[in-house]
Amino acid sequence: MVRLFFEAQGADRRTRVLSLDSADGYVGLDFNRGAATTCSTEADYSTGGGCAPTVVIAVEGDAGGNARISNARQHKVAWPTLDSPHWDLAVGTFMVFTVDRVAGCSNFQMNHAYAVWDGAKWVVQYREDGCPKLFTSAQAAFPFHSGGVRYRLYYGDPSIGDGKGTSNLPFLGPKKLIYADGRKTGAPDVVDFEDWEPQTSARDVVFLWPNGDQLDAAAEGYIDDYHFLTPTGASGLQVMYITITDGAIPPLSATALLTNP
Repeated sequence: MVRLFFEAQGADRRTRVLSLDSADGYVGLDFNRGAATTCSTEADYSTGGGCAPTVVIAVEGDAGGNARISNARQHKVAWPTLDSPHWDLAVGTFMVFTVDRVAGCSNFQMNHAYAVWDGAKWVVQYREDGCPKLFTSAQAAFPFHSGGVRYRLYYGDPSIGDGKGTSNLPFLGPKKLIYADGRKTGAPDVVDFEDWEPQTSARDVVFLWPNGDQLDAAAEGYIDDYHFLTPTGASGLQVMYITITDGAIPPLSATALLTNP
């Protein structure tokens, strides 16, 4: 079975994270449980339709919704990808997802909340004061397995506007990096929110052009839609797929190689 995670805006114009399981096992080409082999109509996605999804991250006001979260989008699921490319539904798997400004919890517009898989559902993590546990001023966060129960989290910090132009293209700001080790707190085989370094310890990620020159603030700030892969299954070769622009032209696809894995 292939589980597809995606975000969608409902009729109330609020966005939620949803999932849909394949109807053809590991082939993962047919997600319609009915006679059709595509999901293309409103009826397909509606209750009783062949592609009716499961709400993974509900928002405030939903039945079983998550308090103080008005929208949930741009999510990433993290598991030990260096051990296996397939998620085995292990309890303790974590997800980061984008939320808006959370009044009384973060004054930044872009933040990431944290959810943990309990074997049946994704449980959003909260502080004792009722605020969701957040990575603040973080955009397009991407968790990356570093071996064992260690992970990295790459993200843009949009509160730093150096290099931002006047276009409407997304500006994520400089890219930052923090580390987690599941042995730090709680169960040693689970990466809790508390296992992450504080964002005050975030490192700057340096990007170089092919000739060795460093990207300026604008070129780095507009890097977006990135994904990391280890094509050989080993950490010695790490490839970052990105979109890049100068803030004026349409974004281009590019790759970057980590020079100090």
